[in-house]
Amino acid sequence: MTEEAPTNGRTPVLGQILSAWESLGAPRTWDALTTVLGGLAESLCLITWRGSEGLPIIEQAGVQAVMVQGTALVGCSADALTPGRGDGAREASRATQLMRPFTVEDAVHDRRIARLYLPLDGTSPVVACAVIRID
Repeated sequence: MTEEAPTNGRTPVLGQILSAWESLGAPRTWDALTTVLGGLAESLCLITWRGSEGLPIIEQAGVQAVMVQGTALVGCSADALTPGRGDGAREASRATQLMRPFTVEDAVHDRRIARLYLPLDGTSPVVACAVIRID
C-alpha cells in the first residue's frame, strides 16, 4: 500500500473526482458531490459512522465501485475496501482526522486499485471514497 499526493500519475477519473470535490462550496456534502459528479458518482462509496458500535460502515456504493471491488459493499464495514487486511476503517478514519483528500493504492484480488478518500461535512463523520481500478 502506498499513500501519495491525491492523484499523482493516476487515471484521469481520480483527477476529475478530486476537482469536483474541490469545486464544492461549504458545506461539502454527499448530495452536492454526487450531483456535481453525475455518472462518475457510480465510482463512489459513502462511509458513515452511524452503526450501533460507531464503526465506519459503507452506507451507499455506486455500481462501478462494487464492480471494482468484486463484492457487495452496502452495509459492510469500511474494511471491505481492503479485503484481507482490514485497513479500510483506518483509512476512512484518517480522512476525517486530516480533513483533506488522500489516495491509497494497492492490490485487491490481483488488480491495482486506487481509493481516493474525500472528507465531507456532516454532524457525524462522513467520507466519500472513490474506488478506481488503475491497471
